[in-house]
Amino acid sequence: AIEGFMFCATVATGLLQLISLRFSGTGELQNLRFMRTRRHATVSEATVADFLRKNFFCLLHNQPDLPINQIISAKQPTLLDSTDIPAAS
Repeated sequence: AIEGFMFCATVATGLLQLISLRFSGTGELQNLRFMRTRRHATVSEATVADFLRKNFFCLLHNQPDLPINQIISAKQPTLLDSTDIPAAS
């Protein structure tokens, strides 16, 4: 179990680093957080994580044609299928 957790943590950190490098030099992520000093044009991993934490679900909602959204929609019961949902006891 620890190996799986470490693998997921390493992948997540790598994705944060790649995203931060991808958006370096753009103004999109530069002014999101108050920074006492700005030493580099590259945004930090903490800034990218904060941006994703606040905006991830809004980004998904604005892109309904993404494959991940279609998978999530297919697994969610619709209002017509409310008989499939177990009643709360």
